[in-house]
Amino acid sequence: MNCFRFGWTLLFCGAFALALPGCGGKSTDTGEEADTDTDTDADTDTDTDTDCETALTSLEPTDGAANWYWQEALTLVFDGPATDAAIAVADGEGTDIALSVTWNKTEEMATVAPVDGFTPSSTHTLSVDICTQSVSTEFATSAYGSELEEGAAALVGNTYSLEFSDVTITEPATAGALLKTFLTEPLLIGVASVDIDAETIELVAAQGIKLNSGSYEQDTDVEAWLFPASDFSNNPFFESDADQIELTYTDIAIPVDGFHLEGTFAADGSSFGEGKLSGLVDTRYLHDLFGSDKKTYVCDLGFNLGIECEACSDGEEYCIYLQAEDILSEIVDGVTLEY
Repeated sequence: MNCFRFGWTLLFCGAFALALPGCGGKSTDTGEEADTDTDTDADTDTDTDTDCETALTSLEPTDGAANWYWQEALTLVFDGPATDAAIAVADGEGTDIALSVTWNKTEEMATVAPVDGFTPSSTHTLSVDICTQSVSTEFATSAYGSELEEGAAALVGNTYSLEFSDVTITEPATAGALLKTFLTEPLLIGVASVDIDAETIELVAAQGIKLNSGSYEQDTDVEAWLFPASDFSNNPFFESDADQIELTYTDIAIPVDGFHLEGTFAADGSSFGEGKLSGLVDTRYLHDLFGSDKKTYVCDLGFNLGIECEACSDGEEYCIYLQAEDILSEIVDGVTLEY
């Protein structure tokens, strides 16, 4: 008998703790089914163990994925808090990749980024151990990220074409097609300089003209834009920013504030891939295309699509934030940009 099993005994435990055998001290039960609990009233049960049931429910990339970008983070989703999960990635040589793992607020989704990039052109094994579950999956990286064959200096003078029609607009997703109707002219990206230690790179951008032959030439009627020198220490990866570039559509100016461009040069310099760009597209001059005299016409149109214009660099709210990815820019033979 013990005071936690019989309610009536509890009524008397306070006054007759010494008189009732079930109200304190060690159990005196004997026999084959005797209570072997030797806890005393003063003991505190510190056993807080619970069954671990958290499991990995999805991941990206999936098993067997190919052409994974060497800089792209992995995404792991669990069905509960999982910060105790053991997460590791090894390349095809069995070398562990240094990882940076961040969690969302509920600690159910992990973003797993390579500190120095995954190994290009290699099969990688992702291992996850959580509770009683062990998961192992493989993915292969693309060639982007391999060392430049002729060194960074060999890139100087190269020009690459960027067609907005070929990129994936991720923001604003609901107006990607609308923006592409205005961003019809190609953008040409050139390498202006690389410092002697390949620590910095200067890019230049120019409006392009696509020829009937399928090649390109620079539109010299539009001023080119020289980007400030930017970090290139992680080459062949680059990222550069310009305060503003100005595209045109049927002679109408389309300024883009805070223009950002990044990508990775191929080892032979023939292209840059896995590129991303972003910026604030100033729509105030596009109203003429719609036969309107209201500078807010495109913003009003965007509002109907769930898009709100925001402040441009001058504080006027005519800008739509643009973000695009999946950029593949091939070299344009025989063209060096003037600026």
